[in-house]
Amino acid sequence: MKKYMILFIILSIIFISTLTACIKNDIEKQEKSQKLQKPLANEPEINTEISSYTTNIIDKSTGRVHNLRLALQKLDGTIIEPGTYFSFNDTVGKADEASGFKKALVIKEEELEMDEGGGICQISSTLYNAAELAGMEISERHSHTKDVGYVPEGKDAAIAYGEWDLKFKNTSPFPIKIETTITEKQVMISLVKEWRE
Repeated sequence: MKKYMILFIILSIIFISTLTACIKNDIEKQEKSQKLQKPLANEPEINTEISSYTTNIIDKSTGRVHNLRLALQKLDGTIIEPGTYFSFNDTVGKADEASGFKKALVIKEEELEMDEGGGICQISSTLYNAAELAGMEISERHSHTKDVGYVPEGKDAAIAYGEWDLKFKNTSPFPIKIETTITEKQVMISLVKEWRE
């Protein structure tokens, strides 16, 4: 009887030791996995949004909405490498009929008039505010001669191809991707950390 009791005790000790080792191994694996997935200090997680800004579409005329969509389409997916400068004019191009833009109201010397590309300044202004929120270094920005309505006064970014541009530097240590969204009422531009393996 004593032999069976001793054998039972030995087997119990072996079982408990094995179970404890397995649990410890699982815990170590989980901790190692968490360490590998944890971002560096002050570094956003993979594919996280750095900033975003939304503006309301006040003028819903066909030409203007068309221009908003086209400019957003040209911006969407643009990658800005660390330490490099982004240029709105270089990315969107000249907002003329040859590039697919239509005539819509624009501000010229405090007056409203129809011209090609009307509306794209709302896109540049939305992007400007997103870039400023993200802490990007703004190297060029111009204000309109009158209040535009879709951003607070002094927060707009007027565009005139060949004359006025919106430029900023990606001051982060990782690539930034521009993501755009448009609904019937609003325009939203987000700056997102671009992950690469």
